Amino acid sequence: MTPGQTIQTRLNLFLQELGQSGPINLPIRSLASNTWEQKLEEVCLDFNTDRGLSYHLQSYYLLGELLDERAWGRLAKEEVKKHVEGTKVKDRIKISFHIFYLYRARGTHALHNAHYINPTSILHMYESDFDFLLQEATRLGNNDLTDFLPGTQT
Repeated sequence: MTPGQTIQTRLNLFLQELGQSGPINLPIRSLASNTWEQKLEEVCLDFNTDRGLSYHLQSYYLLGELLDERAWGRLAKEEVKKHVEGTKVKDRIKISFHIFYLYRARGTHALHNAHYINPTSILHMYESDFDFLLQEATRLGNNDLTDFLPGTQT
């Protein structure tokens, strides 16, 4: 069985994980640096630490947020290359892209509940599976907002 096929069999676990409820106002950590370049260096250094899954997913999310500020452009990706080992650059960018969009749709609070969704599973996931997860994350994120906003409960 290929890694992609293995991931496909785990989609139900990923969906259950995304569906978990919890406090939607639980923030992710912030970066201490001031400039975009310093923040990029700080988050790239985080990949070399062993602080657990939630911390690493937040690092990928924060990298995605930084790259999104620069519209995922070539120059921004070149900056990443300065701080990430050569063979890992494309993987880090791909993972951060998927983590950023998945948890931006679902809500960053869900990063704290992650057990099955991890950088390796995201890296080896078929694009069609990711698209499906993103649709579900968007639906779930919209439901959270509807439940959270006054006067919108159904």
